[in-house]
Amino acid sequence: MQTPTATPSKIRRFTSASDYRKRFVIQEQIDKYLPGGKHYIDEGEIFSTLSTAEAARANDPVRIREILAKSRAIETLLPEETATLIHVTDPDLLLEMETTALAVKKSVYDNRIVMFAPLYMSNLCVNRCAYCGFSCGNEEQKRRVLTMDEVKQEIGVLAGKIGHKRLIAVYGEHPDTSTDYIAETIRTAYSHLVKSPHGAVVGIRRVNVNAAPLPIEDLRVLKQVGIGTFQVFQETYHRATYAKLHPADTVKGHYDWRTPRSTARWRQAWTMWAWACCMDSTIGSSS
Repeated sequence: MQTPTATPSKIRRFTSASDYRKRFVIQEQIDKYLPGGKHYIDEGEIFSTLSTAEAARANDPVRIREILAKSRAIETLLPEETATLIHVTDPDLLLEMETTALAVKKSVYDNRIVMFAPLYMSNLCVNRCAYCGFSCGNEEQKRRVLTMDEVKQEIGVLAGKIGHKRLIAVYGEHPDTSTDYIAETIRTAYSHLVKSPHGAVVGIRRVNVNAAPLPIEDLRVLKQVGIGTFQVFQETYHRATYAKLHPADTVKGHYDWRTPRSTARWRQAWTMWAWACCMDSTIGSSS
């Protein structure tokens, strides 16, 4: 793959981790997607929908099968339909749900499995998440940032010896390994070609990135260098739980910056949030 050349960008630079924490979030880029200050993940609506579904007739086979038919047609379920499925307890209907899920999976993906190799580029981080070894408060963590020579060595093994064609490159959130560094590692991964054990010249065809949310200007830079998928993990959409895990004085502690800044994804977020509530309730009642 020929690596695109990035044009000069307008991305911001930071003098330190402290400077990064203070200035990284751009409020205007949040407000653009929150008209009137209202977040597209409406917790009040979620709780109300779940309560309505719980109070309705459970395990109604006609209603459940209507929803499953919609799923088989690969149509997006409404929040109330998702809530109805969450409250199913009848073993036969649950089996029909499992069968439907498998049918949808095969319809969309068939039996295709795409493999990728994780490559940890750096573990520097400005955040103090309660569950993460990258936390800047973790004094036992040995901090590493791969050099470009080290990235090439990793590609030599992953592509040359093992045969991987796709990467998920992982980065902590830190000014020293932000957009410029991410772009450089992507360029290096694409440009480094090696010989396979059979003598063929091989390399990485797609570099996906697992990193923290970035401003629009920074995302444009990564697009220019040929990024595959930009992946942001969201451990929970439940605000109270999120606040417990992510200190408010950190960049990741800013919920509205962290959540996907696109109203097109709210239904997916709703479904994940509702399932999380359901699982929390189930775990809590069985412990």
